[in-house]
Amino acid sequence: MADPKVTLYGAIAANVAIAVTKCIVAGITGSSAMLSEGVHSFVDTGNGVLLLVGRRLSQRPPTPEHPFGHGKELFFWSLIVAVLIFGLGGGISFYQGVLHVRDPRPLEDPFWNYAVLAEDAAALIGLAVAALSIWASHRFNAPALDGVGSIVIGVLLAGVAVVLIHESRGLLVGEGIRRDTAQGIREIVRNEPAVREVGALLSMYIGPDEVLLAFDVAFREDTPADEVAATVERIEQAIRARHDKIRRIYIEGRHSVPTPAGAPR
Repeated sequence: MADPKVTLYGAIAANVAIAVTKCIVAGITGSSAMLSEGVHSFVDTGNGVLLLVGRRLSQRPPTPEHPFGHGKELFFWSLIVAVLIFGLGGGISFYQGVLHVRDPRPLEDPFWNYAVLAEDAAALIGLAVAALSIWASHRFNAPALDGVGSIVIGVLLAGVAVVLIHESRGLLVGEGIRRDTAQGIREIVRNEPAVREVGALLSMYIGPDEVLLAFDVAFREDTPADEVAATVERIEQAIRARHDKIRRIYIEGRHSVPTPAGAPR
C-alpha cells in the first residue's frame, strides 16, 4: 500500500502544475470558468499542505495533557480545509462568475480550455461544468454562460465544503461509532453464556483510525472471577477482530444481583 504522505506530496505537486496551467489558459482565453478551476486547483494545493501538517501533528505520542494522543489534530485541519474550500474555492468562483455575467467578455479560441480539462477530467464534476459552459458560450455566442459555469462551480464547491464541515464537526465534538456497529458489538457480548446484561456503549473517535469504546457488563451471579476475566478477554479479542479501528476497549464487569420475589422493579 502506498504511503499516504507520499501520495499527498504527489497530489500537491500535480495540483500546482495543473493550477498554473489553468490560470495561464484562463488568461489567454478569458474564461471565467477556467479561472475558477485554476483557483480550485490552488486551493487543493493548500489543502494538501494543511493535511500534511495535520497528519504530522496527529502522530505525536501521548502526553500527560493528552493521554489519548493527538489524533484529533487531523480532524481540526480537515475543518480548516473545508472552510478554505468554502471561502476561497466557492466564494472566489462565485464572485468571478457574477462579474463575468455582468460584464461578459467574448472567449478566444476554446481549444486550449478543452485541452486542459481533458488533462484533469477525473478531478471533479466542476471540470465537466467548466467544459459545458465554455462550449455553450461559443456554440450560442453567449459569453455570459461562461460566467454561469463559474457560479455553478462555486456553488458546487460550497456544497462539498458544507458536507466536509458537518463531518469534521461531528468528529471534533466526539462522534461515536455507527448504530449498526454498536448493535454488532452488543451481539458479540450477548453471545457469551456468562453475560446477563450489557450496559450503554460509550464510544468516541480519538483519531482517524482509532476509536475508544467503554461499557459495563453484568455477569450472572454464579460466574467465578476467573471466568469473568476470561470472558472479558474473549469479548475484547472478538471486537478487535471484527473492528480493527476500535483499539482502546474498557470493560467494567460486575455481578448482577437477582431481584428478590415481590420487590419493586
